[in-house]
Amino acid sequence: HLRKAGYTSQQIVIGGDSAGGGLSLALLGQLLARGGDRPAGVFAFSPLTDMSFSSPSMEENAHSDVLLPVGRARECADFYLVGHDVNDPRVSPVHADMTGAPPVYLAVSKREILRDDTLRMEASLRKSGVCVALELHDAAPHAWPIFHGLIPEAEETLCSVSRWIKTLWRTEGES
Repeated sequence: HLRKAGYTSQQIVIGGDSAGGGLSLALLGQLLARGGDRPAGVFAFSPLTDMSFSSPSMEENAHSDVLLPVGRARECADFYLVGHDVNDPRVSPVHADMTGAPPVYLAVSKREILRDDTLRMEASLRKSGVCVALELHDAAPHAWPIFHGLIPEAEETLCSVSRWIKTLWRTEGES
């Protein structure tokens, strides 16, 4: 829709939080696999990047993540996957080839069950040569930017990602 409205791909930044952050990264993987246009950047707050739920933080942080009940993760995944392979990069972007990706901004808390998903995604992106900004909070809740106006960490992160997006657009305009 944005492209049809006249925006160039370099004027578009995609992003999301939690499952939406995972979808944003999966979309990026699909755009790269197809070739052609790619967005100026992608941000993901507390992204779900591995539907196998095999990261150690799933168990380590089961009691400290107050928003995501680890006990319901597989049940929710079954509704989403409907028998689909959990290792397919379209549902687990941590397995996608991100070579040629634009800059990516990731934010996660050390207390989340998805902490290691994000850290593995960061490592995968860096291995592919992608410029990655990582914001790692000590104690913020899952997908904390949704609590804008309620907790200070939310405003800090939203301001940080806003500054990051502005650098993407400045860089494009300068080249």
